[in-house]
Amino acid sequence: MRGALALKIRTFLTVNILLAASFLAAEADSTKGQAAAGDGIPVKSLPVDPQKLVGEINGSYYHPDQLSEVKCAVAFDWSSFFSSLNAKVSDARMRSLNALQIHYTATRGKRTDVKFNWVDGRADTADQLEDGIQQIISGFYQSYWPLMASSPIAKASEIRRIEPQSDGTSKIFESDENNKVEIALDKNFAPAHWSFDSPAFKGAFDLEFKDSPTPVAGDLRRLSDLHVVTNTGANTMNVQIKLNYQSVDGVNIPQHVTYDIVGAYSISLEFIGCSIAKNPDSIAAPAQ
Repeated sequence: MRGALALKIRTFLTVNILLAASFLAAEADSTKGQAAAGDGIPVKSLPVDPQKLVGEINGSYYHPDQLSEVKCAVAFDWSSFFSSLNAKVSDARMRSLNALQIHYTATRGKRTDVKFNWVDGRADTADQLEDGIQQIISGFYQSYWPLMASSPIAKASEIRRIEPQSDGTSKIFESDENNKVEIALDKNFAPAHWSFDSPAFKGAFDLEFKDSPTPVAGDLRRLSDLHVVTNTGANTMNVQIKLNYQSVDGVNIPQHVTYDIVGAYSISLEFIGCSIAKNPDSIAAPAQ
């Protein structure tokens, strides 16, 4: 479907802008145009089978398309978070935060449900904190489902053109009258650099992939680092995200996620006590 890549990247960039602004604000309270002719090689004219290329891209890193739901508790590193804000927090408030129990249910295609249990009494800014935490967790999963737990390209028809590079890699493009998306593939066909240009904002992010810490035959590399830069008018957002994984019922899901909003704050989340659900009928869409 035309615009699918644009939708994925627009969702990711928008979510990270919103979650960064919302959580920082909460804590402050308490403390596609057509491609020009000849601009690349049209897909149908390229001496590469587009369906085969899509298969290589989708098989270049780990994305659990069959995963339908994740349930976890969340542990926050509050000390590091307040240190990144250069904020002093009372002992009583820190005790309340450290005792806070957070559980969530993230279901593909639905809003993430987050529940809070203030075991040691509600903090004075509990409402703002709950809203900020909800934004962080739901924002992460709004990014996770389309970009980390789904095939990056569902069909070859999503690609408007392909440009082979002199180093043996390729760039692929999608565009419509409002959005332009460019993806640079690495030598393993992984989508390593994405850029997005629309009337509303411009953005780019770089992806890094790492081998499994205990690789076995057939293991795929996993997305480990993302660097996101967005420009909206005169505003620039610079976000770095790091992930590592845990295996739950044979599926690798995020275990530790760190957000570093450059110039603003850094926060780490640990997902523990997790369970999952799978959709056995969910498979990667055919490359067509």
